[in-house]
Amino acid sequence: MTGVSRVVSFGCSMTFGQELPDCDPTTGSPTSYAGIIASKFDLPYVCLAAPGAGNDKIFRTVMEFARTNMNDDDFIIIGWSMLHRREYYSQPHHSYMSMVPSATVADYDCWYGKLVNNEWNSDALNHYQWFLANTPEDVMFNDYINLAVALAGYLRSRGIKFIMLQALWEIQDYQSLITELINMPEYYSDISFISKMFLDNIHLYPCNHPKPLGHQIWADIILKWMNT
Repeated sequence: MTGVSRVVSFGCSMTFGQELPDCDPTTGSPTSYAGIIASKFDLPYVCLAAPGAGNDKIFRTVMEFARTNMNDDDFIIIGWSMLHRREYYSQPHHSYMSMVPSATVADYDCWYGKLVNNEWNSDALNHYQWFLANTPEDVMFNDYINLAVALAGYLRSRGIKFIMLQALWEIQDYQSLITELINMPEYYSDISFISKMFLDNIHLYPCNHPKPLGHQIWADIILKWMNT
């Protein structure tokens, strides 16, 4: 890969490399599919993915990185997450908290290694439960498309090389409907492998993250696509 000095990834636990034996709780795993892609090109790898991240968090972290640390010769890998995830910000505590459908206060205190104000945590959880109960899935899906298209446009305007992919199988039934993404040359839209991995329960750890072989196969598929 010419004109690239490092690979930087963003996403959720799938891109982070959760449950891999070499996964660091802060920097993720160098043997995730994104790390393998970086090593294939003998490039330094920086993982800015985060377990539990939703698409709003992924979009925010890419944009914050772009304003502060992104180099023009970076190669960006974005592994989009689940439609139902959302993050919340506490002004008094100057911190964010991500929510997933199975969220509990205890889970998030544990996952992020810090105590979160109970009142704020409870309010965020209550709002998130309301969001899940009252937001149609097609609205969440449109939000995802808007984020992907907006971020792709920004990265192109900067001349940054990047690829995007769906790191979870959740939107499989919608793939044929997303002309904005299907026609995007940087977007890998075939999620048949990741779907098969989940549906057949192959190469997965107990918490449904790929084992080393799963990440290797996934990386090989992406690399083959990048070369076409």
